Amino acid sequence: MSLDRCDAAIACYRRTLDLHPDFPDAHGNFGNALRQLGRLAEAVDCYRRAVELTPRSATCSTIWVSRYDNTGSWRMRLPAFAGRWI
Repeated sequence: MSLDRCDAAIACYRRTLDLHPDFPDAHGNFGNALRQLGRLAEAVDCYRRAVELTPRSATCSTIWVSRYDNTGSWRMRLPAFAGRWI
């Protein structure tokens, strides 16, 4: 995705989250756009919120945890996921 498209996507996700703050997919996709721009700390915050909103969904949480791995931040946050699906 080009930088212009990432910027446009970020604006759309911000607006979506203003209207629907509990929409986990918007948080996750917002994180993806931020990650592509190298804004890793912000991306991790978005992924964390997506997981918080889907605590019992192994599929959704696994996707967002894999994104943590791509940011290099998963090692610090992995304990937060222990026992989530038990």
